[in-house]
Amino acid sequence: MRTSRPTQFVRGGQTTQHWTRMATQVIRYSIAVAAFVFTVTFGWFVVQNYELDKVRLTGFYWVAQFNVEQKGSEARQITYVDLTGRQVTRSAGEIYADAEMRDLYMRYNANAKQFAFLALLPTCIAFALVLGVFALVGRSLKNEEHVRGARLVSQRDLKAWSRRKWREYERKFGKGSKSGPRYTLASIEFGRVAV
Repeated sequence: MRTSRPTQFVRGGQTTQHWTRMATQVIRYSIAVAAFVFTVTFGWFVVQNYELDKVRLTGFYWVAQFNVEQKGSEARQITYVDLTGRQVTRSAGEIYADAEMRDLYMRYNANAKQFAFLALLPTCIAFALVLGVFALVGRSLKNEEHVRGARLVSQRDLKAWSRRKWREYERKFGKGSKSGPRYTLASIEFGRVAV
C-alpha cells in the first residue's frame, strides 16, 4: 500500500510530536523525583541541626536587615520572642546591630548553603537512577516497536497468535463449543474473547 507525501508528512509529524511529548514527560518525572529527594534530604539536615527558636530569631534578623539595608527604616519596631521566652520589642536598627543575632544569622545561613550543597548528591543520584530505570525498561523492549503501550506486529505474527489462542480454546472446551461464526478482519480471525 503506497502512501502519498502529505500522508507521510502527517504521520511523521504525529510520530515526532508523540516522541517529544513522551521525552518531556520522562524528564519532568525525573526532575520531580529529584526535587522530592532534595526537599526530604534538606529538610532532614535542617531538623537534625537547627533549633526552631533560633530559626525564628534568624527570620527576625532578616526582617531587620531588610528594613535597614533596603528600606532605610531603622526605627521600625519589631516584636519577637527571644531565647528566654520573653516578648521583646526592639527597633530594626537595634536588632541589626546586635552581634549575637548577626552571628547566629550568619552561621545558620552558611549552614543552609552547605546543607543545600550536600543535598545535591542524593538528588543527582536519584535523578540518574530514575533515568537509568527508564533506559533499562526501554532497552528491555528490544527492537519491537511500541506505540502508546501497544506492540506493533506484522499480519503474519498476529495471525499465528490468533490461531494459537483458538487452538488453546478448542483443547480446553472442545472443537464444537463455539456456536457462532468466527469473525475476521483482513483474513485474521478475531481472538476467541473478542466474539
